[in-house]
Amino acid sequence: MHKKEKVHNSKDVIPTIQKIIANQLKIKPADVLLTAELQKDLGAESLDALEIIMYIEEAFGISIADEEARKAKTVEDIANYVRKNMK
Repeated sequence: MHKKEKVHNSKDVIPTIQKIIANQLKIKPADVLLTAELQKDLGAESLDALEIIMYIEEAFGISIADEEARKAKTVEDIANYVRKNMK
């Protein structure tokens, strides 16, 4: 998943984010629900969350400020941010 071409299609945002999170947390992509919170529901620790954000930035060719990353609690929050900031 990592080190691939950047994603430019907004319809691929959610599946790509789900795969990144699933790979990092070693869970099934189907378990990564839009309403799931990274830490509370999916069990991500701080380092996991940081790495997930870095992989998402790389996959979509965007930069997510620390403040914005902290605001994004759910998978849907992350997807919405990515869609708004895709190049």
